[in-house]
Amino acid sequence: MDGQALEATVGHIETAPLIITTFADLLADDPPQIDASPGSTSFLAGGGAVLVDGSLTITGTGSLSGARVVIENSVEGDTLGFTPQGGISGSYNSAAGVLSLSGTATVAQYQDVLRSVTFNNNLGDLDQSSRNITFTVGDNTLYLSSTGHYYEFVTGEGITWTNATAETSGRSLYGMQGYLATITSEGENAFMTSKLQGNGWIGARVERHEHGSHEGSQKKWQWVTGPENGSTFSKLEYDSQGGYIVETPGEAYSNWADGEPNDNGGDEDYAHLLGDGSWKGQWNDWPDEGALAFGVVAQGYVVEYGGMAGETMAVLSAAKTVAMSIPAKPIITVGVDDQFNDTAWDSWVPSSCPGQRSDDDRRVAAINPGNAEPVRGRAL
Repeated sequence: MDGQALEATVGHIETAPLIITTFADLLADDPPQIDASPGSTSFLAGGGAVLVDGSLTITGTGSLSGARVVIENSVEGDTLGFTPQGGISGSYNSAAGVLSLSGTATVAQYQDVLRSVTFNNNLGDLDQSSRNITFTVGDNTLYLSSTGHYYEFVTGEGITWTNATAETSGRSLYGMQGYLATITSEGENAFMTSKLQGNGWIGARVERHEHGSHEGSQKKWQWVTGPENGSTFSKLEYDSQGGYIVETPGEAYSNWADGEPNDNGGDEDYAHLLGDGSWKGQWNDWPDEGALAFGVVAQGYVVEYGGMAGETMAVLSAAKTVAMSIPAKPIITVGVDDQFNDTAWDSWVPSSCPGQRSDDDRRVAAINPGNAEPVRGRAL
């Protein structure tokens, strides 16, 4: 399918044409399949970079135009490297833990490049938690192993929630329908925040229930896209003073910013993910066109693929665990015979008079190089 040019107009804000090209347009007709080798990879602090998976495989025909390697739980100091070849280039975003590769090449060439990917961390104080690293073929999508879904951030300065929803209906990933992302766990929210940069719409909308007066009125925030369509994740109960209480029912998840949702102006019926500032990663309610009164609009929207009924999931990603370890500290032991001269220890002579030390003292002094005096005790 050819890309579609859409003109997004919001109030007095006009954006440049937004080119929508589905992920499937960028690759061969038949989806490739990527598989990681069995087992985990070991990384020893100070031992240099290690190959993440030198034996992963990609099967399929045709060509690929991009791939991404993601450290899902990256920490300070983590780096990913690779060997450029076959016209494939790339760059690493240390803040997000994402290595982006691009360039049209064969499946075999991308396999060679992904096999060359290395992990390293040169910080002296290494975080020893294992790293979960995923390989995904494709230009813009990222894979989250805990959900088994794919995500991408589509830029569109000033796009409305309504238009963003319509555009996602035209996006697909090898038969998987795109939809505005639904966020159902803290891990999924953290992943989107750190990997999918931007202030973007998500698939939530309010449903109002008025009861004749403000007191007793209720608002339900629901997911209205994807597999979670129709499920409620927040309820707002109003009182006679105009205040309200936000409740999260049952096992539902929400991450509203402090004081949100507040329905400022009475028409904030749509949710977006805050992409920057001190509230980054939290949610806010907005009117369809964004907060025009404050000169703030959406920068795009988050698309999610996977989980819809009747769909067959393409295997476009594979995960590898890299286990961290630090070198063991050396232990020096010195053998001393059983006839240890306790009297000699009691009469230890300062290092300024080395000639007066006993033979036992000299043997034990090997554990303290230089002129430092050993701690009294038996070395075994």
